[in-house]
Amino acid sequence: MAKAKEKQNAKRNDESRSTSASGVGVNLAGLMAVITGALACLIALRRRTNSGEAYPFERLVTWVEKAGGIVSSKVEYARSTDKGALLKARDAISQGELLLLIPDNVQITDASIRTNQLALARHVDGIADLSLNHKGVALMTTWLASQYGKYTGDAASTGDWRAFWDLFHPPSSMPFYQGKKELMYLFGSFEHRALDRYEFWYTRDHGLIVEDCKRSPGTCEQSVSDMDLGSFQAMSQFVLSHAIKGADGKPRIAPIFDLFNHAPEVDSSLHYHVDENGSVEVTAKHDILAGQELTISYGRRSNPELFGNWGFTDPPYAEPYWSVRIFTEKLAERAFPELDASDLDVDLRLATPWSRALGAGESDSADVTLQTLQEELRLGKGTVPSLLEAVEGIVGFFLAWHRQDRVIAEFVHVLQDNRARDPGSSVWWARYPEHPSAARHLQEDADLSHPRRIGFWNSTAVRVKMSEYLCVLAYEEALQHLRGELPVDRAMAVSLDLAASLLRRLPTAERATLPGAGAPSTDEGEDLG
Repeated sequence: MAKAKEKQNAKRNDESRSTSASGVGVNLAGLMAVITGALACLIALRRRTNSGEAYPFERLVTWVEKAGGIVSSKVEYARSTDKGALLKARDAISQGELLLLIPDNVQITDASIRTNQLALARHVDGIADLSLNHKGVALMTTWLASQYGKYTGDAASTGDWRAFWDLFHPPSSMPFYQGKKELMYLFGSFEHRALDRYEFWYTRDHGLIVEDCKRSPGTCEQSVSDMDLGSFQAMSQFVLSHAIKGADGKPRIAPIFDLFNHAPEVDSSLHYHVDENGSVEVTAKHDILAGQELTISYGRRSNPELFGNWGFTDPPYAEPYWSVRIFTEKLAERAFPELDASDLDVDLRLATPWSRALGAGESDSADVTLQTLQEELRLGKGTVPSLLEAVEGIVGFFLAWHRQDRVIAEFVHVLQDNRARDPGSSVWWARYPEHPSAARHLQEDADLSHPRRIGFWNSTAVRVKMSEYLCVLAYEEALQHLRGELPVDRAMAVSLDLAASLLRRLPTAERATLPGAGAPSTDEGEDLG
């Protein structure tokens, strides 16, 4: 066989040396075909990206597909000046089309780390009183930070995960990383206080994990002992902002999926869900044009909640409800000095019902937060306020502050002017009569809180604080209505819905003291006992 091949090669060489002018043309045509083929391969290789990060994204896609996942060739990676990394449609996409299927075996979860890094899991589990130990976050954060340290030292040492790290960008846009000047816009909001708490708890948890590892070097890898605070903080913020909740209620990081940006529910282009096997499936909600960004909704959340988790806000006309954050020890200190709140959850919220304009949600957001407050009050010691008294204290505390807050003074005046013409209005972002328009682009043009008008951080602070203000204002009006002090035609629509939510939670005895409560609700509130 070898001799036969040698003869064939010799014959080809002789023929090549005697090539005619026409043969040269044939060879040139062949060369052009090779070049064309190479270009086609290059285009195919870059088919999902228009940035210099083509190859990392392709490697990430290849890894996911080898693991049994699906990544549509219509999904393209890109970077923008204002959003950073994003995914968009390379070609037109049809409603219901499957775009992603990310299997469980390439996701970062508490369970996967425990399977592959048992020693690390035992080490973290053995440290008492970690603030991040909720739902496995401490273990995920520690693993991510240690792996990122390995990657920055020797990228190849992270194996298949290198493609993930090649596209990783620390979440530097999160509020945690902003300067004092920017964050002063939020002063007075408990969202501002939360950022100080992050700094304290991250530093504390990092110290506990690293020092314990150094004391017992055989229990964890060197990368954990070498884990720096900055990486630990970054990964804590990354889990907070990029993880989705699985069927077990625990967070999980799904590569590629974590690159989708948020859009309000009514504007987002994609559906996603996590199936019983942990796979994340993404389909198109509607037809999508080529070049459009692919977005998901991070859930129906108020602007304070969006800010706390991701550092941005939605336009006020797309906000599904309003909320205010409460630190129980501060509330007890200011409004209920005889309440021992040491056994209460530190961090609670009050919220209004879902916006009628955006449709009902899976549950009443007001009822959920009222129930949580009610349950926490049962754990209080000393002189414990009733649910009604607690709500009154929260309303009084926050309204006193927000009504003197200069950051939102202009927008509170706009709200007051609008309500002078239409008492049921809750529009603060546009002057009457501009705001009744249902056209989204017209609402955006009229939005006085748009970042184009007042800057990103000022816009963010205004939207957070106005959500808080409207939340407690709605509670004040609900209480006034239930006491018979505020007629229906003078209240915001959401205040009337909130009055119904309050009635569902109030014990019978408290409900009976409210002249505006009317006939007892068929959904009896629970007694605090």
